[in-house]
Amino acid sequence: MAPFLRTGDQTQRPLGDVIGGVSTDISALISQEVALAKAELRQSGRRAAVGSALFAAAGVVVAFALLFLSLAAWWGLGLLVGNAWSGLILGGFWLLVAAVAVLIAIRAFKRIDGAPETIASLKSLSRTLAPKRSRR
Repeated sequence: MAPFLRTGDQTQRPLGDVIGGVSTDISALISQEVALAKAELRQSGRRAAVGSALFAAAGVVVAFALLFLSLAAWWGLGLLVGNAWSGLILGGFWLLVAAVAVLIAIRAFKRIDGAPETIASLKSLSRTLAPKRSRR
């Protein structure tokens, strides 16, 4: 005779059915966790792709603008302070602009979260499924 398990409503179910149900529930839970991880990583990937594309587009635009504006400014400042000094002034100015752009980019990339909900959920799942060790 197969062992039976009493449930809250006083009905008996074979232990094999209970274990099968638990196995099915664990499989469903793991599938849901994988789906959550995929969704979170897809969202983070989109944010990273948009940020990267904007960096590339800004780089191309800045390269052309920098070239033409620098030539005009170098020529204009060269009339006032000489060509050598005007080149140094413009070089310092463009380094400052680049530093500001890098700081803005760093802030944009820090907004990428990864998969925080999945990580938290898996940590609680691992604590739940970990065997309890008795102290003897």
